[in-house]
Amino acid sequence: MRMRNTWLEGLQAVTALAVVLLALGLAALAVTVVSGMLGKPIPLAQPVAVEVPADMVEAAPPPGTGLDRDVEVTVGDPAPVQYLLYGIPALTGSGMLLAGAVLLNRALKAALREPFSRAVVALLRALGMLAVLGVLVQALVESAAGMLLMRSVLPAGGLFLTYDVPLGVLLFGVGMLAAAGIIRRGAVMRDDLEGTV
Repeated sequence: MRMRNTWLEGLQAVTALAVVLLALGLAALAVTVVSGMLGKPIPLAQPVAVEVPADMVEAAPPPGTGLDRDVEVTVGDPAPVQYLLYGIPALTGSGMLLAGAVLLNRALKAALREPFSRAVVALLRALGMLAVLGVLVQALVESAAGMLLMRSVLPAGGLFLTYDVPLGVLLFGVGMLAAAGIIRRGAVMRDDLEGTV
């Protein structure tokens, strides 16, 4: 007798749609970045902007005022390398999001067939590792690309490095690793029970 899994089936359908939409978005983003690098930016594309620390801005604010946070500088005529540096974080982030959606979709498909299977455990573990390692790599990519992009617009000697890790994604990854371990443990217990009956 097959259990009804309408909730899981609905989630699997939503993740399948998410995979398609993320793939289309990634393709559109790649076209935008490549067209900018080739000197033919798409008119609707977002302009290349750089966050510059307030203490590195040479223009003085009006008397009696000051800059207390980073300033966004729009690059008027970006060079191909500036388009690349601006687009790389979005491309890698979108690619990792797409990979995560594919893994989640596959895990849900496997769970619909057999919830306590090695396939589900492996896919959830892979999703957890992607989230944990992916968020660290993405933060590093964003930091390095931002630093190099900033360096391309600041006078010589200007350097500012930030490294922000989204803790929610990190916690999600740890949660997926824990869920994989729990399901694996449940599968072992089920196998032990079936062996004794």
